[in-house]
Amino acid sequence: MRKGQISLDFLAIVIFAFIIFLEMFQVYALESASAGIMESKISALRIGSRVARTINEVSRANETSAVITIPESLDTGETYYLSIRATGRRVDVFWPISTQNRSVGVAILTSNVTELNISKSTGSGQSTLNITNLDGEVRITMCGDGFCTAGENCNTCETDCFCVIPGQLCCPDGVCAESCS
Repeated sequence: MRKGQISLDFLAIVIFAFIIFLEMFQVYALESASAGIMESKISALRIGSRVARTINEVSRANETSAVITIPESLDTGETYYLSIRATGRRVDVFWPISTQNRSVGVAILTSNVTELNISKSTGSGQSTLNITNLDGEVRITMCGDGFCTAGENCNTCETDCFCVIPGQLCCPDGVCAESCS
């Protein structure tokens, strides 16, 4: 009877130790996932804040413009979506994590802004946003969309705006001319 009692006690101790090991592993896995989510959130917040700050700076002064480059993916390599909304006066950055979507939002000062949705993923390359204030309306265009629009010129967006007449130069002010003075 004594040997059976010892075996049962030993089995209980092994099961208890195994349960503790599983709990420790689960805590470690949750901490690792949480750290990854936090790193993605910080990266998304950095992108959203940079875009919102630029929109706010341009919205304060009429006839001004700025160019901002956004990365192809979050620092963690994840796909993200950038959404600029006039109705909520905010810049939102969404990124998928398994079956859930995570997001951060950053406020902008004006509702008089062009709405824009951009999907970014690894391999898509960096994108250049041209942000221009024309008569109080903040217009946002994306360099590389095939159109030379307000706020873009041969210096700020070579892919959309280029000098079409042979021999012309792209001058520092973004105007194509025979010679720059």
